[in-house]
Amino acid sequence: MNSNENYSKSGESRNLLNDLTDQLGIEGSGATDTYKKQARSKYFWPRLAFILILLAVIVVVVICLLLPVRFHDVDAQESPSAMTVDFGVDRLLLLDSVTATLDDHGITVDELDAGKYQVSVDRNGELVITARTFMGKQTSQSFTVECVDDEPPHIASHEKRINFLYIYITDGDGGSGINWDTLAATYADSGEHYDIATVNEEEGYIRLLFPKQSIRVYVEDMNGNPLSMLLELGQKETDQTAEDQITAP
Repeated sequence: MNSNENYSKSGESRNLLNDLTDQLGIEGSGATDTYKKQARSKYFWPRLAFILILLAVIVVVVICLLLPVRFHDVDAQESPSAMTVDFGVDRLLLLDSVTATLDDHGITVDELDAGKYQVSVDRNGELVITARTFMGKQTSQSFTVECVDDEPPHIASHEKRINFLYIYITDGDGGSGINWDTLAATYADSGEHYDIATVNEEEGYIRLLFPKQSIRVYVEDMNGNPLSMLLELGQKETDQTAEDQITAP
């Protein structure tokens, strides 16, 4: 009984194998060996692709470990209002972060394109840019920012001409220029507006009726540095010169 059952099962197995070989188009006594070869070939290429990808990853990691981090195409542009630094970092490296500080305070770094960055500062100090990789390597480059105008305007001179007071205002060595839109004059005691008759931006002076009491003149440069100067008038005759009449501390 058992032998009959075993014979029946082995027959079924042979039939299944024959059907499978027929579907694969395999004929002859070596059908089983051919099937095994085809089965191995079916998984060969995926395994090879996996091995190649793994090797490529290992090569990239090794390169990242060996190559130093470096900046390239560094371009620092100075102006009285700001200093702008454009720079690149090698894209082959696996970057973790690109940061910048001004006097040890963090500032924004803008990514212009893949591997290209820009940082801009509007005050003087020590600028440091730093690039770090996921492997722990880093490099830094520092810049001394001295170009930004942080000096307020000042009154270069003043004089009386007939009944008018001329006040000459200069930005000195700052270089950002006077923002004449911020110009204002007020009575020192009341704070009320005092009219300015003329503003000559080209020659850098203002003209106003000679005041009978102390006034305050306010103006900023293009960087927002303010000048607020009190012009104190003494109790003297109106035919005295402005230098005699006015003390500008």
